[in-house]
Amino acid sequence: MNAQEFVEAIKVIMHAGVSGLIKGIENPPGREPRHKLMRISEFYNGLTEEDRRTFQDALEMAAEDGFSSMLLILDGALAIEDGMKGQLELYYSDGTKRIRLNDPDEQDYLLNELFRVED
Repeated sequence: MNAQEFVEAIKVIMHAGVSGLIKGIENPPGREPRHKLMRISEFYNGLTEEDRRTFQDALEMAAEDGFSSMLLILDGALAIEDGMKGQLELYYSDGTKRIRLNDPDEQDYLLNELFRVED
């Protein structure tokens, strides 16, 4: 796996998560869903179809921004500590080889930039 493949996998997981969340909002699972989920479900189910699409777009944007911020942290562009003392290193290992996915010595190593490229 390289950085591009990692980012593409993140996008698939993100889109599946948003899709699953919307399904759960439309029809909350379980016998006693959380109060917050029920409140959101009632709100969402009362919206027009156009407003539902806008709500879904907002959820998608929130997920994208969350993943983007995490990737900025992995890229070293967003600090998680005062003074940016350390550096996070992200590796993929398949048992035979170990590849750094956010290697600053590689071209196209900025994960957030790869993430922000439109499909």
